[in-house]
Amino acid sequence: MKVLIVIGLLVIFISAFFVMFIVDEISENNMDCSTSDSGKTVCSLKSVDGSFFMSVIMIVVFAVVDLFVLKLVYSVISRGQTITG
Repeated sequence: MKVLIVIGLLVIFISAFFVMFIVDEISENNMDCSTSDSGKTVCSLKSVDGSFFMSVIMIVVFAVVDLFVLKLVYSVISRGQTITG
């Protein structure tokens, strides 16, 4: 059971790592930011193209995988048994 928890946490960590890079890529490629005289930064979308939608889809896929892993780990912990039975 401890191995399953470690694997689940590893999957969630890797997923969060990829989501962080995807969001960074979205902000670099699809957003235009400017700083005003008062020091405030304002950002807006430059253009919405296929790469933007693909990035959003990938984030949703990672979120679904994370939810599945969390549900699996929680069900195993709450039952107090292993995956195989």
